[in-house]
Amino acid sequence: MPLHLAVDGVAGAVLAFSPWIFAFADLGWAPYLVLGLTELAAAFVTETSPGDRRVGSRA
Repeated sequence: MPLHLAVDGVAGAVLAFSPWIFAFADLGWAPYLVLGLTELAAAFVTETSPGDRRVGSRA
């Protein structure tokens, strides 16, 4: 799972900056930036190990 999250992070960064990397920012950059940063944030906040919560327990 950590490798998958790393790939998601790299893909998000490439998506976010692709309008400037591939020189099409004058045609539209906002959707790429928003979706790329969203994917990057999701990769950073995803927990890679299960928490202490138990299914069906009453705490």
